Amino acid sequence: MRSALVLLLAVFVSGCHLNQMPPAPSSVSADDVPIQAHLGEGGLRATATVDQDVGLTYGTYSRARSDQLADSIGAIMASTLPAVREIYSDIDAAVAALRPPETLSTVEVGLRDWGKPERLVFQEHVDEVYAGAAVQLDSIYDLAMATATSRALGIASVRSPLDRGVTGDPALDDVLVAFEESMRGMVGFDQLDDLRTEDRGIRTEVIQVFTSFGAEEAEEAMGGRLLLFVGGDETFGRPRCILAFRSDDGTPLSERHLAQVMRHRIMRGNTVVQDLGWRALPTGGVPGVPSTREYGSYLLAESVEPIFDTEAPSFAQLASMRILVDIQSGVFDASGAFLGAVDWRVIFYVSSRGDLTWELSTIDPRWDPYGTELQRVLKG
Repeated sequence: MRSALVLLLAVFVSGCHLNQMPPAPSSVSADDVPIQAHLGEGGLRATATVDQDVGLTYGTYSRARSDQLADSIGAIMASTLPAVREIYSDIDAAVAALRPPETLSTVEVGLRDWGKPERLVFQEHVDEVYAGAAVQLDSIYDLAMATATSRALGIASVRSPLDRGVTGDPALDDVLVAFEESMRGMVGFDQLDDLRTEDRGIRTEVIQVFTSFGAEEAEEAMGGRLLLFVGGDETFGRPRCILAFRSDDGTPLSERHLAQVMRHRIMRGNTVVQDLGWRALPTGGVPGVPSTREYGSYLLAESVEPIFDTEAPSFAQLASMRILVDIQSGVFDASGAFLGAVDWRVIFYVSSRGDLTWELSTIDPRWDPYGTELQRVLKG
């Protein structure tokens, strides 16, 4: 950015020497103007005739000054545009470096404010990025206008005390007004706030894809409802998955815990290359039991997504394959008794170049009153 501004200033300074003005029309002495006076019906009249060939007319001279100012302004705008583009490129890079906050797309009223503190912090960071960019754009705009105005004043004729405008020359002032409008458009003052508002609204949406509400005997068996949220960018190799349990019968959430097991099947076409079987979700504590926190009447496990280490040497062996990940997530009471679960599937695709993408299976997540794999793996 600094190099762009230095170049901009250099062009502004050099622009002061562009296109030398042609000489102004020569003055005409009173001695060169014969005066003829005669008496007529309207009184004494005087007519002046100029016999001298003045050469360049004042109209031509005015147009030449306007053209010279326009040339200088063209040089200013040509050198300004790269600097402006660099600032907007810096904005995009700075916002892209921020981790987008998450929001839950759900009908659960108690979860609508989930993630709000993180969203507010994100918006503050975006505001800081745009505030810094606005200062830089203001500086470029002010420098360009000051340089163009100085150039206009340098070529304007001596103004009268009653002349209006910046230079007193209507033609030059019109050029400056047009330049100001062009500069505001090029710098993008009008769109800057719209872009800031758009970037403040960037979110990673995590969508509710399952609720046990309405499932036969689910509410009675669990004393509440089980919820599953999946979201994130499918072109990246890691989905965002959140498991939640809402207590409706007054049972303290401390007497409930969530658990999850997964089965990975590596496929080439429709052929199973390898079946890794059912395994407990890797965690930092008890295998299969993710860390949770209470949020109102909800118990949340906020990171239950399957993860692949794309940096591992063995990952290259998955090129051109897909991986079916079947998942069983459930809730248990304080004694370890199973209460209910949800079965769901995520499919991963590995390209020939090793790019990893994912999608939620078109088979909808299902209520599971038995949790067979959960109980077998966790109790085994």
